[in-house]
Amino acid sequence: MVTSLFTRWATQLQQQSQRPAYLLIADFIAEGINSGDLQSRYRLPPIREMALTLGLNYTTVTRGYAEARRRGLIDSRPGLGSFIRSKASGTSVIAVSSYEMTMNAPVEPEGPAVEEAIRNGAMNLFSSSDMLSLMRYQDFGGTAEDKAVAMHWTGHKLKVKNEAEILVCPGIHSALVALLTLINRKRGAVCVSNLVYPGIKAIASQLNVKLKTVACDDEGPSLALLKNCANRAGSVRFISTRCFRILQH
Repeated sequence: MVTSLFTRWATQLQQQSQRPAYLLIADFIAEGINSGDLQSRYRLPPIREMALTLGLNYTTVTRGYAEARRRGLIDSRPGLGSFIRSKASGTSVIAVSSYEMTMNAPVEPEGPAVEEAIRNGAMNLFSSSDMLSLMRYQDFGGTAEDKAVAMHWTGHKLKVKNEAEILVCPGIHSALVALLTLINRKRGAVCVSNLVYPGIKAIASQLNVKLKTVACDDEGPSLALLKNCANRAGSVRFISTRCFRILQH
């Protein structure tokens, strides 16, 4: 009975592409509880087994279980598994953001060929590089080798003339300090998305840079709102630390 339920979930996942798969997993669990297919204290399949059944990767199912746990649908115990709660919520769909903020797990490679390529690349890197240097933040500004790689990667898109115009930062925080310092000299407003790296608030406060929130969807910021900000302020920059792009008017 329950096995056929999971098979039905797999079919439904193939038919629905608009809603993120990990949210659908939580939706399915809620619907299974409401329909009586998933009884109180029922132990859900392990994540890897469920991923195989649903045709998804391990990370997506992990996020799905985490979302179900956030909604109060299941309890998870290390070494024991995930169980349907005895007093789970009856709501099948909750309006939530498509951003997952409770975990930071990379997407697992799909297919043996990609996995093998990653493995070979890692082995080649470790065999040809100093191990300690790979474990440390690099010097601010970047080495000549770093800049040469950046020049090759971005030069043709950004029309960078020489490596002297390239600044390689060891992390997002130092990059934002440099960027907001430059913006502060030119004054104007800085717009950020409604989901942004928290450190930018501290940096802006320290540099006395004003931040303005612009509503965003999965495609990026609202261009109409950005245009309105530009018309009012005269000079507007938009910073998104999800894709780190800058739009200047």
